[in-house]
Amino acid sequence: MNISGLFIKKDESVTETWKNGRLLEAAINGYTLIYDEFTRSTAAANNIFLSILEEGVIPLYGMKATKPFERVHPSFSIIFTSNPVEYAGVFQAQDALWDRLITIPIPHQNAEQESAIVAKTCDISRRDATVITSIVSKLRESCKEADRYGPSLRTSLMIGQLAAREDIVIDGSDKAFQQLCQDMLKFTLSRCLDSDNAMEKAEKLILHTCENTESQKGEGEKIVENADKGIYIFCGMQTEAEKDFGSVMVEGTERKIFTIHFKDAAMVAAEVPMKIYKPNKENLLMHQEVIASVMGRCDTVIPISFGNVFKTRADVAALLENLYPQFSELFPKIKGKMEVGLKVIGKKGMAGAGSPARSANQRNG
Repeated sequence: MNISGLFIKKDESVTETWKNGRLLEAAINGYTLIYDEFTRSTAAANNIFLSILEEGVIPLYGMKATKPFERVHPSFSIIFTSNPVEYAGVFQAQDALWDRLITIPIPHQNAEQESAIVAKTCDISRRDATVITSIVSKLRESCKEADRYGPSLRTSLMIGQLAAREDIVIDGSDKAFQQLCQDMLKFTLSRCLDSDNAMEKAEKLILHTCENTESQKGEGEKIVENADKGIYIFCGMQTEAEKDFGSVMVEGTERKIFTIHFKDAAMVAAEVPMKIYKPNKENLLMHQEVIASVMGRCDTVIPISFGNVFKTRADVAALLENLYPQFSELFPKIKGKMEVGLKVIGKKGMAGAGSPARSANQRNG
């Protein structure tokens, strides 16, 4: 019963607005769609791809529109990725969908491939990456149960990333590295060992494998030698003759130093693994020591900035040819001179006090 005598009337209107999702947007515009781990969806959820891939149409369900479907663009393509059906949380895809796909199985990578991936992703040397992947692959072989997987490439990547971040020496005899391997590998390994004391057995197996990585150094050296090579340049110099500057240690490996020539100019270089080199103390000292060695034997040297790596000697020769006009102009000006740094700091009460300290590079005869 309404005793107030007042009534309030409200009007509401609802308007349906349709917004294209990623699948529809890609299908009608001819984009490439990546459907990651599609077998985590049920077969019923993936049924829409049957008409997309076979009839070239995408049905429009649940919307008030005059057309029941959209035509798929001729350039539209889709990449499905999935884990093996043995993985937890994975559904079996329907045969009708498999019939519409080009299936490319991706097995475990070989030792050289795993080492290259870890080195590139974690930004560590190939030798260090080989130590990690050798340990992980050896432990993977210890898994006995057919329905269990041992440590994977992902584990190798985690070990490499943590070792690099925490400055842990990647050496099987290093206690910190052994503990890192225990933390990353013990639980995964214990799940696939046929033993009543699986955790204890896994711990002993990891320790034994780490301590015996010395026997795998030969394989590691071979992988490093087969890695993609590049040419690291240290400095330019004026000379027409071949020069022998000995060798230099680059991240633990001895590399021969040689010269690449164009007319009376040359680049001092060494062959190294093709990668980005971090400007850490070790690498910067290595770069500077080579330049200092060359300056000790030649009076016309042009230092090159740290970290320049080229694919081939021909690339360095082409660079030298392009720079030759500038080099030929600089050579007479710097002959017999050396580069020094000068830093001037004014004391209080002196002229110009209070202004920031200034530094300048100059060449003194």
